Amino acid sequence: MNAIPAPPGALAAAVLDPTGRTLLVNSQAGTVVAFDIAGTRRLGKAFVWSPTAFGFCTLCNVVNPQSDLMATENGDGSVALIDLRTLRRTTVARGDDSAQPFGFSPDGHTLLTGDLAGRLTLWNVVTRRVVRTIKIGALCTGEP
Repeated sequence: MNAIPAPPGALAAAVLDPTGRTLLVNSQAGTVVAFDIAGTRRLGKAFVWSPTAFGFCTLCNVVNPQSDLMATENGDGSVALIDLRTLRRTTVARGDDSAQPFGFSPDGHTLLTGDLAGRLTLWNVVTRRVVRTIKIGALCTGEP
């Protein structure tokens, strides 16, 4: 068994990219670290932000089918889009009420987010613009 060193702070979430080659681990301290799943080699530096602005930890991570972009809640009501090749934030999809990422379309061009106001929003990942918002009248969270 290989031991992979966890990022600082309590573990909040972990997700495999769709290719199964990269493990993304994030913590309540606000870091995301990418690891080569074949071993314990870190891929680049940790991406750091502040996910605890609302007093909860980052729980939702989704990776696009091309395995080059991750969406994660940003802690300030927005969703950070992180380029997984560089581990840098590329932009933010801004929501009104604690937006959380739910998933990407199969082609990776559209991101689905939900929020505590009961809205599901489809974002064009390239333009970072809203494609459509659907009010469903219930909390939209990524928690089980």
